[in-house]
Amino acid sequence: MEEIHGGNIYKYPNVLDFSANINPFGPPEGVLKRMHHTMQKIEQYPDDTCARLREKLGQFLGVSPDSLICGNGAADLIYRLAWAIRPKHAMVLSPCFSEYEKALNMLHTKVEHFWLPKENFLLPDTFLERITESLDFIVLCNPNNPTGQLIPPEQMKHIVEKCEKMHVFLLIDECFLPFLEEEKRYSFLNDTKVHDNIFVLRAFTKMYAVPGLRLGYGVCSNASVLERMQNAGPPWNVSTLAQEAGEAALFEQSYVKKTIAYLNEEKAYLYKELEKLPLLFWYGAANYIFMKGPEDLQKRLLDKGILIRDCSNYINLEKGYYRIAVRTHKENQILLEQLKNILIR
Repeated sequence: MEEIHGGNIYKYPNVLDFSANINPFGPPEGVLKRMHHTMQKIEQYPDDTCARLREKLGQFLGVSPDSLICGNGAADLIYRLAWAIRPKHAMVLSPCFSEYEKALNMLHTKVEHFWLPKENFLLPDTFLERITESLDFIVLCNPNNPTGQLIPPEQMKHIVEKCEKMHVFLLIDECFLPFLEEEKRYSFLNDTKVHDNIFVLRAFTKMYAVPGLRLGYGVCSNASVLERMQNAGPPWNVSTLAQEAGEAALFEQSYVKKTIAYLNEEKAYLYKELEKLPLLFWYGAANYIFMKGPEDLQKRLLDKGILIRDCSNYINLEKGYYRIAVRTHKENQILLEQLKNILIR
């Protein structure tokens, strides 16, 4: 089976995993305690509508609970949305998260790629010209995975307006946006209230370090789309433990602030040290760093017990492109020391 994502510690046991972009602090204590207290409820079916979680989440986000849908991680919602929209002609950025295109391919959608320029991987203004009535679905990831590059709010605003004019449905993946201090400036959650052709995707996975739990959510004011998504897969897709953990996570805002402050400081340290190495890297907005180095760098680091994300399976990338997560300071020092041993000594 082809390896298409990071975090495969099952294939590579006992490694320092820099391939998965998860909060280095681990799950908040309040989330773990709520899950422990919820264990007695696993003899009951979970609420298939996630009503209480949507109510709490709606209050937290300032949106109607009726505009929210929860899923078994963000990936579950990507597939459900594709099945709900059933687009004939879609456009995705390249490079970008592979599950968008995989979901569309299951529906035999014609998928068009917009290739990001390799000098900076920023979305050029010419993207607007590619939004035409021939399309019915577009996916944008902000910040982009794997490059970490952001789409400025004004540019995104023009894209949303053009999509509405051309009757194109727009998926905006904001799963890594909560790691930004200026999250609210870049988020289009509130715009779902006035544009029923956009779906904003979020997840608890990255910020709260619970990828094994699987909990994502989406915001969309199009009731018909949400109903079709709910019916696009099996029932009870969000476990009782996940729903309770999601509620508990909303009370962990001091943990979120601590995470953002730490990442800003630690990324600055990593950038400074990476500048000393014969590597090319890009300054990004997420909790990971995108870089280019020797084609055998992943293998050589694996020999040292460190796993980084080989990005050569992303469309528009080739061997030599990598992504590294920002982990604890001690772990980051270990990675930097091994990079120095490989690239300089």
